[in-house]
Amino acid sequence: MVFGLMTVIGVTGNSLVIYVIVKHGHMKTATNLYIVSLAITDISFLICCAPFTATTFYSHLWLFGRILCKFVFMMMQVAATATCLTLAAMSVDRYRAIVRPLQSLRSRTIQVALGVNIGIWTDFCHFLFTVSFVTSIPAAFYFDLDGNVCVEVWPSLKAAYGLYMAFALYVFPLTVISACYALMLNKLWRMVLPGDVLNGQNQQHLQQKRRTTRMVMVVVVTFAVCWLPVYVFNLWYRLNEKRFPVNNGMYIFRVVSHILSYGNSCCNPFIYAFMGENFRKHFKKAFPRCFAKNRPRVSSPGRTAATGGC
Repeated sequence: MVFGLMTVIGVTGNSLVIYVIVKHGHMKTATNLYIVSLAITDISFLICCAPFTATTFYSHLWLFGRILCKFVFMMMQVAATATCLTLAAMSVDRYRAIVRPLQSLRSRTIQVALGVNIGIWTDFCHFLFTVSFVTSIPAAFYFDLDGNVCVEVWPSLKAAYGLYMAFALYVFPLTVISACYALMLNKLWRMVLPGDVLNGQNQQHLQQKRRTTRMVMVVVVTFAVCWLPVYVFNLWYRLNEKRFPVNNGMYIFRVVSHILSYGNSCCNPFIYAFMGENFRKHFKKAFPRCFAKNRPRVSSPGRTAATGGC
């Protein structure tokens, strides 16, 4: 039930993000293209992986045959790689837009934005999914059926591959995200000097920076918390397989770690899209009937009445 609910919420939220950005042509910026890619990878991750993971936890057996055993676990690696690299690329894009605005100005003008972003996006997608599939090839080779269980069958380098994946998909992206957002926040907070008088405009600017700071903190903490347990479990198992504890407590930890990793795909659309004021405005335009109750209508001079809802 938990995995099913997460899949429904994640697929719905990410689909709404894609719909709103595609519907409004002027929202097709570099940042929003990264958000679309993130939404696509999150949907793939949830649909291709979450139901199979839930079934395995419930029955303790693999019920879908040898081909899906290889395909599903390879797709887990592909989607996880794409998600983590997209999050890192988004942080670099925001860093350039705020900390290096002049250098990135050419690719953000109205005249060339669409063409440049499509070119950048095509190259980025080619690189992104090439890296994703290459790093995930071992999963297709070394996952296989052992009776009715889908397991890893490594001749060697099992621990080395686990260390590589933990570094490439967790330590490296988290370092890039943290560094870019730290530099971005430093730039934002240096825009107003401590001795400035907080008039109305400066007060509004300060509130905007506080909102940005909160969002950045949510981004970093969510990524770090959601992905840390699954890598801790995987590394613990790969580096200490012979003495790895097999008990109910470890089984619960494994289930919770996978729930958190899928939970990140549910949270991403709310963090990167719905928390943004500009996106919320266009979301209301895309679904006007759902927000009609917030629009007042004049019933008599000096009085207003609310209209019907969604």
